Amino acid sequence: MEITKSNNEEATVELKRISLTQFEKQIAHYPHFFRCHRTYLVNMFKIEKVSGNSQGYLLSFHNTDAKVPVSRNQIESFNNCYNQLRSLQIA
Repeated sequence: MEITKSNNEEATVELKRISLTQFEKQIAHYPHFFRCHRTYLVNMFKIEKVSGNSQGYLLSFHNTDAKVPVSRNQIESFNNCYNQLRSLQIA
């Protein structure tokens, strides 16, 4: 599994010998991490831009050109989580 992290305005990649499902269980107490696709888990606070439509979204992040898809099956859950976390940041 690859983990992309942002440290001091720079994105770094770490390789871990763990499955995404196992990692997701380890961070279950952190609701701002969301499994948006079968191969991606994202930190919702690091999303810079959401683009796309009801057929699928693409997520953009600070300090990287990488785009992460949101599967069609996860769009409704993603919208609920994203809006809930945005309202917490504003308050």
